[in-house]
Amino acid sequence: TFLNAFTFPDKTCYPVASANLQDFYNLIDVYLDAILAKPTRLLDGIIRSNPGMSRKGSADGKKIDRLFQFSRQKQMMKENLLKQVIGQDEAVNAFVDGVMSSLMFGADPDNKRPRGIFVFAGPPGVGKTFLAEKGAQELDIPVKRFDMSEYTNNLAVEELIGHEAVYRSAAEGQLTGFVAKQNAARKACFLIFDEIEKAHIDVIYLFLQILDAGRLTDAHTKKTISFSNAYIVFTTNAGRSLYENGKQPPKGLAKSVIMDALRNDRDPKTKIPYFPDAILSRMNTGYTVMFRHLSAFDLVHISTNEMDKYCLKFQETFGPKVCYDAQIPFLMLLKMGGECDARSFRAESAERCGKTPRYRARSIRPRSRR
Repeated sequence: TFLNAFTFPDKTCYPVASANLQDFYNLIDVYLDAILAKPTRLLDGIIRSNPGMSRKGSADGKKIDRLFQFSRQKQMMKENLLKQVIGQDEAVNAFVDGVMSSLMFGADPDNKRPRGIFVFAGPPGVGKTFLAEKGAQELDIPVKRFDMSEYTNNLAVEELIGHEAVYRSAAEGQLTGFVAKQNAARKACFLIFDEIEKAHIDVIYLFLQILDAGRLTDAHTKKTISFSNAYIVFTTNAGRSLYENGKQPPKGLAKSVIMDALRNDRDPKTKIPYFPDAILSRMNTGYTVMFRHLSAFDLVHISTNEMDKYCLKFQETFGPKVCYDAQIPFLMLLKMGGECDARSFRAESAERCGKTPRYRARSIRPRSRR
Protein backbone atom coordinates (compact mmCIF):
# COMPACT_ATOMS: atom_id res chain seq x y z
CA THR A 1 0.00 0.00 0.00
CA PHE A 2 1.09 3.57 -0.62
CA LEU A 3 1.88 5.45 2.58
CA ASN A 4 1.47 9.22 2.51
CA ALA A 5 2.78 9.69 6.03
CA PHE A 6 3.64 7.78 9.16
CA THR A 7 2.95 9.11 12.66
CA PHE A 8 5.20 7.95 15.48
CA PRO A 9 3.96 7.51 19.08
CA ASP A 10 5.10 11.02 20.04
CA LYS A 11 2.73 12.45 17.36
CA THR A 12 5.66 13.39 15.10
CA CYS A 13 4.56 12.95 11.49
CA TYR A 14 7.06 12.09 8.76
CA PRO A 15 6.10 12.03 5.04
CA VAL A 16 6.80 8.86 3.07
CA ALA A 17 7.85 9.60 -0.50
CA SER A 18 7.36 6.13 -1.91
CA ALA A 19 5.81 2.76 -1.17
CA ASN A 20 9.23 1.15 -0.87
CA LEU A 21 9.51 -0.66 2.47
CA GLN A 22 13.14 0.50 2.71
CA ASP A 23 11.90 4.09 3.01
CA PHE A 24 9.84 3.04 6.01
CA TYR A 25 12.92 1.40 7.55
CA ASN A 26 14.88 4.61 7.01
CA LEU A 27 12.19 6.62 8.78
CA ILE A 28 12.34 4.27 11.74
CA ASP A 29 16.09 4.79 11.77
CA VAL A 30 15.66 8.59 11.78
CA TYR A 31 13.30 8.24 14.71
CA LEU A 32 15.73 6.07 16.66
CA ASP A 33 18.55 8.55 16.04
CA ALA A 34 16.28 11.33 17.33
CA ILE A 35 15.63 9.35 20.49
CA LEU A 36 19.35 9.01 21.05
CA ALA A 37 19.90 12.72 20.44
CA LYS A 38 17.08 13.97 22.70
CA PRO A 39 15.86 11.03 24.72
CA THR A 40 14.18 12.97 27.52
CA ARG A 41 11.91 15.19 25.41
CA LEU A 42 10.82 12.41 23.07
CA LEU A 43 10.26 9.93 25.85
CA ASP A 44 8.08 12.42 27.70
CA GLY A 45 6.07 13.00 24.51
CA ILE A 46 5.59 9.29 23.99
CA ILE A 47 4.41 8.71 27.55
CA ARG A 48 2.06 11.73 27.50
CA SER A 49 0.40 10.53 24.30
CA ASN A 50 0.26 6.94 25.60
CA PRO A 51 -0.42 7.00 29.37
CA GLY A 52 -0.34 3.21 29.56
CA MET A 53 3.37 3.27 28.81
CA SER A 54 4.15 5.05 32.05
CA ARG A 55 2.85 2.14 34.10
CA LYS A 56 5.74 -0.04 35.09
CA GLY A 57 5.36 -3.57 33.81
CA SER A 58 2.57 -2.69 31.38
CA ALA A 59 2.62 -4.21 27.89
CA ASP A 60 3.24 -0.83 26.24
CA GLY A 61 5.89 0.02 28.79
CA LYS A 62 7.77 -3.16 27.96
CA LYS A 63 7.59 -2.34 24.26
CA ILE A 64 9.05 1.12 24.74
CA ASP A 65 11.78 -0.37 26.93
CA ARG A 66 12.70 -2.68 24.06
CA LEU A 67 12.80 0.30 21.72
CA PHE A 68 15.26 2.16 23.92
CA GLN A 69 17.31 -0.99 24.46
CA PHE A 70 17.54 -1.42 20.71
CA SER A 71 18.57 2.22 20.30
CA ARG A 72 21.36 1.84 22.84
CA GLN A 73 22.54 -1.37 21.18
CA LYS A 74 22.72 0.35 17.80
CA GLN A 75 24.61 3.35 19.17
CA MET A 76 27.04 1.15 21.07
CA MET A 77 27.72 -1.00 18.00
CA LYS A 78 28.44 2.09 15.91
CA GLU A 79 30.79 3.53 18.52
CA ASN A 80 32.70 0.26 18.93
CA LEU A 81 33.11 -0.31 15.20
CA LEU A 82 34.17 3.28 14.53
CA LYS A 83 36.98 2.81 17.07
CA GLN A 84 38.22 -0.30 15.30
CA VAL A 85 37.55 0.38 11.60
CA ILE A 86 39.51 3.54 10.89
CA GLY A 87 38.73 5.95 8.05
CA GLN A 88 35.48 4.28 6.92
CA ASP A 89 32.85 6.12 8.96
CA GLU A 90 30.27 6.17 6.17
CA ALA A 91 30.68 2.44 5.51
CA VAL A 92 30.40 1.63 9.22
CA ASN A 93 27.20 3.66 9.59
CA ALA A 94 25.62 2.06 6.52
CA PHE A 95 26.57 -1.42 7.69
CA VAL A 96 25.19 -0.92 11.22
CA ASP A 97 21.97 0.59 9.84
CA GLY A 98 21.46 -2.46 7.64
CA VAL A 99 22.19 -4.97 10.38
CA MET A 100 19.99 -3.20 12.89
CA SER A 101 17.09 -2.94 10.46
CA SER A 102 17.10 -6.72 10.13
CA LEU A 103 17.36 -7.17 13.89
CA MET A 104 14.59 -4.71 14.62
CA PHE A 105 12.00 -6.23 12.31
CA GLY A 106 13.23 -9.82 12.58
CA ALA A 107 12.99 -12.52 9.97
CA ASP A 108 9.93 -12.33 7.73
CA PRO A 109 8.22 -15.77 7.74
CA ASP A 110 6.89 -15.07 4.23
CA ASN A 111 10.34 -14.11 2.94
CA LYS A 112 12.92 -16.90 2.97
CA ARG A 113 15.76 -14.76 1.64
CA PRO A 114 18.85 -14.15 3.81
CA ARG A 115 18.33 -11.86 6.77
CA GLY A 116 20.84 -9.36 5.43
CA ILE A 117 22.70 -8.95 2.11
CA PHE A 118 25.70 -6.63 1.91
CA VAL A 119 28.05 -5.77 -0.95
CA PHE A 120 31.30 -4.14 0.18
CA ALA A 121 33.05 -2.57 -2.81
CA GLY A 122 36.23 -0.54 -2.92
CA PRO A 123 40.02 -0.60 -3.05
CA PRO A 124 41.92 -3.57 -1.59
CA GLY A 125 43.18 -3.41 1.98
CA VAL A 126 40.89 -0.68 3.31
CA GLY A 127 38.87 -2.68 5.86
CA LYS A 128 36.03 -4.44 4.00
CA THR A 129 36.62 -7.91 5.43
CA PHE A 130 37.75 -6.42 8.74
CA LEU A 131 34.44 -4.57 9.17
CA ALA A 132 32.40 -7.70 8.44
CA GLU A 133 34.39 -9.78 10.94
CA LYS A 134 34.21 -7.14 13.66
CA GLY A 135 30.49 -6.68 13.04
CA ALA A 136 29.91 -10.38 13.62
CA GLN A 137 31.91 -10.16 16.85
CA GLU A 138 29.78 -7.24 18.04
CA LEU A 139 26.64 -9.31 17.46
CA ASP A 140 28.30 -12.36 19.06
CA ILE A 141 27.25 -14.72 16.28
CA PRO A 142 29.36 -17.32 14.41
CA VAL A 143 31.19 -16.15 11.30
CA LYS A 144 32.82 -18.05 8.44
CA ARG A 145 34.99 -16.45 5.78
CA PHE A 146 35.43 -17.93 2.32
CA ASP A 147 38.42 -16.76 0.29
CA MET A 148 36.92 -16.91 -3.18
CA SER A 149 40.35 -17.02 -4.84
CA GLU A 150 40.32 -20.68 -3.74
CA TYR A 151 37.17 -21.36 -5.77
CA THR A 152 38.38 -20.50 -9.26
CA ASN A 153 37.48 -23.75 -11.07
CA ASN A 154 34.14 -25.40 -11.78
CA LEU A 155 34.84 -28.23 -9.31
CA ALA A 156 34.79 -25.67 -6.48
CA VAL A 157 30.99 -25.88 -6.40
CA GLU A 158 31.30 -29.32 -4.80
CA GLU A 159 33.52 -27.88 -2.07
CA LEU A 160 30.72 -25.53 -1.09
CA ILE A 161 27.67 -27.78 -1.38
CA GLY A 162 29.24 -31.23 -0.84
CA HIS A 163 30.13 -34.29 -2.90
CA GLU A 164 27.85 -37.09 -3.98
CA ALA A 165 27.83 -40.00 -1.53
CA VAL A 166 29.19 -42.36 -4.23
CA TYR A 167 32.69 -40.96 -3.72
CA ARG A 168 34.90 -42.53 -1.07
CA SER A 169 35.95 -39.23 0.50
CA ALA A 170 32.54 -37.62 0.09
CA ALA A 171 31.53 -35.08 2.73
CA GLU A 172 28.99 -32.33 3.25
CA GLY A 173 29.74 -28.92 1.78
CA GLN A 174 31.84 -26.35 3.59
CA LEU A 175 29.09 -23.76 3.11
CA THR A 176 25.97 -25.88 3.53
CA GLY A 177 27.52 -27.84 6.40
CA PHE A 178 28.36 -24.70 8.37
CA VAL A 179 24.92 -23.13 7.87
CA ALA A 180 23.16 -26.42 8.72
CA LYS A 181 25.09 -26.58 11.99
CA GLN A 182 24.02 -23.06 12.95
CA ASN A 183 20.41 -23.77 11.97
CA ALA A 184 20.41 -26.84 14.23
CA ALA A 185 21.59 -24.64 17.10
CA ARG A 186 19.00 -21.98 16.14
CA LYS A 187 21.73 -19.39 15.64
CA ALA A 188 22.19 -16.67 13.07
CA CYS A 189 25.51 -16.60 11.23
CA PHE A 190 27.71 -14.32 9.17
CA LEU A 191 28.99 -15.58 5.81
CA ILE A 192 31.79 -13.54 4.25
CA PHE A 193 32.64 -14.22 0.61
CA ASP A 194 35.92 -12.39 0.17
CA GLU A 195 36.77 -11.04 -3.29
CA ILE A 196 33.74 -12.67 -4.88
CA GLU A 197 34.78 -11.56 -8.37
CA LYS A 198 37.65 -14.10 -8.33
CA ALA A 199 35.30 -17.10 -8.05
CA HIS A 200 34.46 -19.31 -11.02
CA ILE A 201 31.31 -18.32 -12.86
CA ASP A 202 29.60 -21.56 -11.80
CA VAL A 203 30.27 -20.66 -8.16
CA ILE A 204 28.88 -17.17 -8.68
CA TYR A 205 25.71 -18.58 -10.23
CA LEU A 206 25.35 -20.72 -7.12
CA PHE A 207 24.39 -17.56 -5.23
CA LEU A 208 21.32 -17.03 -7.40
CA GLN A 209 19.44 -19.62 -5.37
CA ILE A 210 20.77 -18.30 -2.05
CA LEU A 211 19.88 -14.66 -2.71
CA ASP A 212 16.57 -15.40 -4.41
CA ALA A 213 15.10 -18.37 -2.56
CA GLY A 214 17.33 -18.46 0.52
CA ARG A 215 18.20 -22.13 0.27
CA LEU A 216 20.66 -24.67 -1.13
CA THR A 217 20.61 -28.45 -1.26
CA ASP A 218 23.64 -30.25 0.11
CA ALA A 219 24.77 -32.79 -2.49
CA HIS A 220 26.02 -35.22 0.16
CA THR A 221 23.19 -35.21 2.72
CA LYS A 222 20.45 -34.34 0.18
CA LYS A 223 19.03 -31.92 2.74
CA THR A 224 17.75 -28.47 1.81
CA ILE A 225 19.57 -25.86 3.88
CA SER A 226 17.84 -22.58 4.71
CA PHE A 227 19.79 -19.31 4.62
CA SER A 228 16.94 -17.22 6.01
CA ASN A 229 18.84 -16.57 9.24
CA ALA A 230 22.18 -15.76 7.61
CA TYR A 231 23.89 -12.46 6.89
CA ILE A 232 25.62 -12.56 3.49
CA VAL A 233 28.60 -10.22 2.92
CA PHE A 234 30.26 -10.01 -0.50
CA THR A 235 33.51 -8.08 -0.67
CA THR A 236 34.88 -7.07 -4.04
CA ASN A 237 37.62 -4.96 -5.58
CA ALA A 238 35.53 -4.54 -8.74
CA GLY A 239 34.13 -1.15 -9.66
CA ARG A 240 37.61 0.24 -10.25
CA SER A 241 36.32 3.19 -12.25
CA LEU A 242 35.22 4.72 -8.96
CA TYR A 243 38.59 4.55 -7.19
CA GLU A 244 41.44 3.68 -9.61
CA ASN A 245 44.53 5.91 -9.95
CA GLY A 246 44.06 7.20 -6.44
CA LYS A 247 40.64 8.71 -7.18
CA GLN A 248 38.59 9.02 -4.01
CA PRO A 249 34.95 7.87 -4.33
CA PRO A 250 32.61 10.74 -3.37
CA LYS A 251 30.66 10.47 -0.16
CA GLY A 252 27.02 9.48 -0.29
CA LEU A 253 27.45 7.62 -3.57
CA ALA A 254 24.11 6.35 -4.92
CA LYS A 255 23.59 2.59 -5.06
CA SER A 256 22.85 2.78 -8.79
CA VAL A 257 26.25 4.36 -9.46
CA ILE A 258 28.06 1.62 -7.53
CA MET A 259 26.08 -1.13 -9.26
CA ASP A 260 26.81 0.37 -12.68
CA ALA A 261 30.53 0.40 -11.87
CA LEU A 262 30.36 -3.28 -10.85
CA ARG A 263 28.40 -4.12 -14.00
CA ASN A 264 30.91 -2.40 -16.31
CA ASP A 265 34.08 -3.79 -14.70
CA ARG A 266 35.64 -6.71 -16.59
CA ASP A 267 38.29 -9.32 -16.03
CA PRO A 268 41.47 -7.92 -17.65
CA LYS A 269 42.42 -11.38 -18.98
CA THR A 270 39.13 -12.69 -20.36
CA LYS A 271 37.43 -9.31 -20.95
CA ILE A 272 34.26 -10.88 -19.51
CA PRO A 273 32.21 -8.94 -16.91
CA TYR A 274 32.85 -10.10 -13.37
CA PHE A 275 29.16 -10.30 -12.49
CA PRO A 276 26.23 -11.44 -14.65
CA ASP A 277 23.18 -9.17 -14.61
CA ALA A 278 21.17 -11.87 -12.86
CA ILE A 279 23.54 -11.76 -9.86
CA LEU A 280 23.73 -7.97 -9.80
CA SER A 281 19.95 -7.68 -9.68
CA ARG A 282 19.91 -9.92 -6.59
CA MET A 283 22.78 -8.03 -4.98
CA ASN A 284 20.87 -4.82 -5.59
CA THR A 285 18.17 -5.94 -3.15
CA GLY A 286 20.63 -5.62 -0.27
CA TYR A 287 22.89 -2.90 1.10
CA THR A 288 25.68 -1.69 -1.19
CA VAL A 289 28.54 0.04 0.62
CA MET A 290 31.44 1.86 -1.05
CA PHE A 291 34.74 2.01 0.83
CA ARG A 292 37.22 4.85 0.37
CA HIS A 293 40.98 5.11 0.14
CA LEU A 294 42.65 5.55 3.52
CA SER A 295 44.52 8.77 4.19
CA ALA A 296 48.02 8.95 5.65
CA PHE A 297 46.58 9.91 9.03
CA ASP A 298 44.21 6.93 8.91
CA LEU A 299 47.18 4.60 8.34
CA VAL A 300 49.12 6.19 11.20
CA HIS A 301 46.07 5.76 13.44
CA ILE A 302 45.82 2.09 12.45
CA SER A 303 49.52 1.54 13.15
CA THR A 304 49.27 3.26 16.54
CA ASN A 305 46.31 1.09 17.54
CA GLU A 306 48.12 -2.06 16.45
CA MET A 307 51.32 -1.20 18.32
CA ASP A 308 49.38 -0.25 21.45
CA LYS A 309 47.61 -3.61 21.30
CA TYR A 310 50.83 -5.61 21.04
CA CYS A 311 52.59 -3.60 23.74
CA LEU A 312 49.67 -4.15 26.11
CA LYS A 313 49.61 -7.86 25.30
CA PHE A 314 53.35 -8.11 26.04
CA GLN A 315 52.90 -6.33 29.38
CA GLU A 316 50.00 -8.58 30.40
CA THR A 317 51.98 -11.71 29.49
CA PHE A 318 55.49 -10.89 30.74
CA GLY A 319 55.12 -7.93 33.11
CA PRO A 320 57.45 -5.16 31.82
CA LYS A 321 55.85 -2.14 30.20
CA VAL A 322 56.89 -1.58 26.59
CA CYS A 323 56.96 1.91 25.11
CA TYR A 324 57.66 3.11 21.57
CA ASP A 325 58.49 6.43 19.96
CA ALA A 326 55.42 8.22 18.58
CA GLN A 327 57.32 8.94 15.36
CA ILE A 328 57.64 5.25 14.44
CA PRO A 329 54.25 5.03 12.62
CA PHE A 330 55.15 8.11 10.54
CA LEU A 331 58.58 6.70 9.70
CA MET A 332 57.02 3.39 8.66
CA LEU A 333 54.64 5.27 6.38
CA LEU A 334 57.55 7.08 4.73
CA LYS A 335 59.40 3.78 4.32
CA MET A 336 56.47 1.89 2.77
CA GLY A 337 55.29 4.73 0.54
CA GLY A 338 51.86 6.00 -0.40
CA GLU A 339 50.72 2.78 -2.07
CA CYS A 340 50.55 0.75 1.17
CA ASP A 341 47.19 -0.35 2.52
CA ALA A 342 45.79 -1.09 5.98
CA ARG A 343 46.58 -4.81 5.76
CA SER A 344 50.29 -4.40 4.98
CA PHE A 345 50.65 -1.46 7.37
CA ARG A 346 49.08 -3.45 10.21
CA ALA A 347 51.44 -6.35 9.50
CA GLU A 348 54.45 -4.03 9.50
CA SER A 349 53.35 -2.53 12.83
CA ALA A 350 53.03 -5.99 14.36
CA GLU A 351 56.50 -6.90 13.09
CA ARG A 352 58.00 -3.77 14.64
CA CYS A 353 56.33 -4.54 17.94
CA GLY A 354 57.68 -8.08 17.77
CA LYS A 355 61.20 -6.68 17.68
CA THR A 356 60.71 -4.04 20.37
CA PRO A 357 59.66 -6.30 23.29
CA ARG A 358 62.65 -8.57 22.72
CA TYR A 359 64.98 -5.61 23.02
CA ARG A 360 63.24 -4.36 26.14
CA ALA A 361 63.31 -7.80 27.71
CA ARG A 362 67.06 -7.99 27.33
CA SER A 363 67.58 -4.47 28.63
CA ILE A 364 65.72 -5.01 31.92
CA ARG A 365 67.33 -8.36 32.75
CA PRO A 366 69.01 -7.94 36.18
CA ARG A 367 72.77 -8.12 36.26
CA SER A 368 74.32 -11.13 37.93
CA ARG A 369 76.28 -10.52 41.10
CA ARG A 370 79.84 -11.70 41.28
